[in-house]
Amino acid sequence: EAAAIDATTWRTLSPDSRRGYVNGVVDTWTNFHKAYDYVVSQKAGKPAQMSASESMFLTVSRCIEQRKFNYVQINAAVEKYVETRADRRQHGMAGVTWNAVTEMCKK
Repeated sequence: EAAAIDATTWRTLSPDSRRGYVNGVVDTWTNFHKAYDYVVSQKAGKPAQMSASESMFLTVSRCIEQRKFNYVQINAAVEKYVETRADRRQHGMAGVTWNAVTEMCKK
């Protein structure tokens, strides 16, 4: 059973499990991006208006793609974020990963 976990629990996982968790979160964003692009291509253009959720995921996914961030870089940023932001450790890892990656995209 796959379950969402907070950053405190994530820190107790083995290094491979931590990397796998973060990679799965990032893969979900990337897959959403590719699915969105496919749907747009089938409609011969973008929908008239993008939802806030679509815009949010596509922006981060495109940043990862355009800046050529790899899993090693993303995992290092997430590890650093969790270690330096003790106040965020009770938050879910998907959100913590999001925060770390959006910080990477702002640099």
